[in-house]
Amino acid sequence: MSDCFILLAAGKGKRFKSKNLKQFHILNGKPLIYHSIEKAIKSKLFKEIVVVTNSKIKKPNEKSIKLIKGGSERFKSSKKALEYIKKKKFKNVFIHDAARPNFSIQLLKKLKKELEKNKAVVPYINTDHSVKYKEGSKIVNLNRENLILTQTPQCFDFNTLYKLSNNNKNFISDEATLFIKNNLSPIHAKICAEALINAEQVGAYGHGLSRLKMYCDRISKKLINPKPKIKIRKISQSISHIDANNSIGFVAADLGIKT
Repeated sequence: MSDCFILLAAGKGKRFKSKNLKQFHILNGKPLIYHSIEKAIKSKLFKEIVVVTNSKIKKPNEKSIKLIKGGSERFKSSKKALEYIKKKKFKNVFIHDAARPNFSIQLLKKLKKELEKNKAVVPYINTDHSVKYKEGSKIVNLNRENLILTQTPQCFDFNTLYKLSNNNKNFISDEATLFIKNNLSPIHAKICAEALINAEQVGAYGHGLSRLKMYCDRISKKLINPKPKIKIRKISQSISHIDANNSIGFVAADLGIKT
């Protein structure tokens, strides 16, 4: 075994609106946090299980379990855990939220299998809700067939995740975000997001969010340069030459319109 399971249990559960922390509410006779710990142990997939918490808990009688103090935010707790295990030479790391006890050992095994050919594997579910996107006073209908809701546990190649996490200084809601953020700059990501959403708004779904997976695949295969060094050369008063350095099309188009 060369994998580590990190259980994030330092959250304050502000949305839960309860005096008791969500991860310690009782389910089937025991706190939620222990359901995840027991499944991680029972799976026999992990050399070490790191529980990140700011509360006193009864440590299970298992040598593989380590307790460390968490941070003030989820992403800070995750960063502390990665820092804690960085010298232990784990190949892969699984990260899970303690307040989500309903994952299966079968899912853990499936994630591990998929990780053999990927740097990151994230479970998700589709949604049957009607979804809107709001920016300022503007509200746009989104095609729910193109939307996914990411879940945990999420698993990663440790070295890749550690580098991304170490370079990140901003709030993130999950570790999968690091892999997406690492691709486009915030400005280019905003250009692309607005173009995709505008396509959804006018009903041009073939040019909307359905293309998101294609763009992500092309970036991961290095068919699109996520950090292009764009050069503009003025040929005449009415003609300019733009070398977009194989950037994503929306970025090149936006620059062409504004030049």
